[in-house]
Amino acid sequence: VALAKAVKQKENALEQIEEQQPKVEFYDEVVDSTGYVDWNEAAKQLGYGRNTMLETLRRAQILQGNNGKRNSRNSSKKNMPYQYTIDQGYFVVKMVDTGFGFKSQTFVTGKGMAWLQKKMKQREVLH
Repeated sequence: VALAKAVKQKENALEQIEEQQPKVEFYDEVVDSTGYVDWNEAAKQLGYGRNTMLETLRRAQILQGNNGKRNSRNSSKKNMPYQYTIDQGYFVVKMVDTGFGFKSQTFVTGKGMAWLQKKMKQREVLH
């Protein structure tokens, strides 16, 4: 009886591992990634609309808003991460050449992708 129970537990564990394998592979690929992704790609990979995700992150005070000002001249900080999230390694901000000059652009790190996935699920935005 004990042997049969042990065999059944092992079978159940193997089924669970097989079922979770795609999630584990995604997590490992994203977290170990040395590349960065922009907001469009991050939203697509996480299964959200870009604007919905950015709005959710602004409400959660993960990203800066434009302080309620419509058509603010200084909207350069809109959607920029707060410093604590950069310090945690979730985002990097780089200067990029737009062809018309340089601007700051936020990129999500691999660690940030895993963190964002949890944060967005906590906000109950996902599907």
